Amino acid sequence: MKFIYPIIVIIFILFAETSCHRNNNADNSGTSRTIEVSKNDSLPLEVETVRISASDFSKEIACEGKISMPSYADVYIKQQAIIEWIGVTNGQKVMQGELIARLNKSTVEEQLHKSQLNYEKTLLEFKDILIGQGYDPKEIEAIPSSVVELARARSGLAINEMEIQQNKRLLSETDIVASISGVVANVSQVIHNVADPSIPLCKILDDSKPQVNFNFMESEVGSVNTGDRVSISSPKGTFTGSITAINPIVEASGMIQAVAKIQNPRGLYEGMKVKVFVKKEIEGSIAIPKKAVTLRNERPVVFVFDSLRNEAKWQYVTLGDENTSEVIAESGIHPGDEVIISDCEILTDSRPVKKITR
Repeated sequence: MKFIYPIIVIIFILFAETSCHRNNNADNSGTSRTIEVSKNDSLPLEVETVRISASDFSKEIACEGKISMPSYADVYIKQQAIIEWIGVTNGQKVMQGELIARLNKSTVEEQLHKSQLNYEKTLLEFKDILIGQGYDPKEIEAIPSSVVELARARSGLAINEMEIQQNKRLLSETDIVASISGVVANVSQVIHNVADPSIPLCKILDDSKPQVNFNFMESEVGSVNTGDRVSISSPKGTFTGSITAINPIVEASGMIQAVAKIQNPRGLYEGMKVKVFVKKEIEGSIAIPKKAVTLRNERPVVFVFDSLRNEAKWQYVTLGDENTSEVIAESGIHPGDEVIISDCEILTDSRPVKKITR
């Protein structure tokens, strides 16, 4: 037993030394990390800046809109006949009067030929009636009009002439032409089938004068007026225009309808959904880039570059109207201030910074 106690003591001393060594390593490791972070924070952060000046600010009211073609024509086939040819497809450009489809003419041509042959017979009967009443058909202008009309009716000449005119009209309608210039849409009938006069062959949209229909909130009624400039953002690009009409009715949803014409339109589709931005100029405003604004303590903050100390200075701001890229600073920023527009999320007050130009 007298040998057991020294062994236990030795083991205990060895265990204690090992634990202390581990703790010392951990402390040293923690100290190294702290020093490293502190060292990095002390290095100047490279930032981009913008100098602020008072200028006109383009306020934007964002709205949802839809493209429409207010001028269009539905092209109908007016008789039941076989469709021999259709010369247009959806999306094709056509000019007014251009031939776009053709019907089989044989039935109408036969009817016209018969009515023309019958004309010769009824004309002879007409002349015989006038002669029988003592008039010379060659001097038709000298015959009382009542006598002439009665003779035309009794001979069937009047009806025959109407048939000829009708058949000529039907023959002309076998050639289907574009009633207006524009782009073809909704081709709905098929070649080699009997035409259906109840449905359009196609629709022709006058795509030279599209408009955008959009809604804005009742609270913006004082800021939206006819003549205001608009910017239209679409899958086909960005266009400009101006408001031409505002419907003076507030809908149950609290929205008001407006219409704007589009300048230099190209490639827009009927029903295309777009974003409409109504632009209003506000004079003498202090506008700052949106990317310069960050939140601290749930309040908007802008960091101003202190050129003397090369530091970022924390500045609370009050914000006003905005557009897609800028916002008005109603307080906190002054003309001449140089605001930081990069890495604002990681900046702190009095953080050393270095201005760079890109």
